[in-house]
Amino acid sequence: MQWPDDILGLVYAHMHASSIQRQVRRYMYRHANNQSWPFLRRQLCQRLGPDDFARLQDCPLVRREWRTESSSWCHPDTNLTEIVKEVRSGLWRDWSEITQRQR
Repeated sequence: MQWPDDILGLVYAHMHASSIQRQVRRYMYRHANNQSWPFLRRQLCQRLGPDDFARLQDCPLVRREWRTESSSWCHPDTNLTEIVKEVRSGLWRDWSEITQRQR
């Protein structure tokens, strides 16, 4: 059976959109593949409010830290409120993010 070209176009567009969404989810949440993530998330949620946790989770450099050095974030001496202030002020921006905004 031969499908009309407009239907095939929609099917292919949907397939490509699904593939892109899957790759974005993998990129955004690859820190969650770390075995220590459930413990780290529990610690962060206990020590921060939901808005501050969401702000940290939106920052790519923070997520990279969670992926590579999660144990340092679980340490009780880590001043998470200071880190949230730094994220709000823009100190945790990636260099590529800074150069894109200047264009």
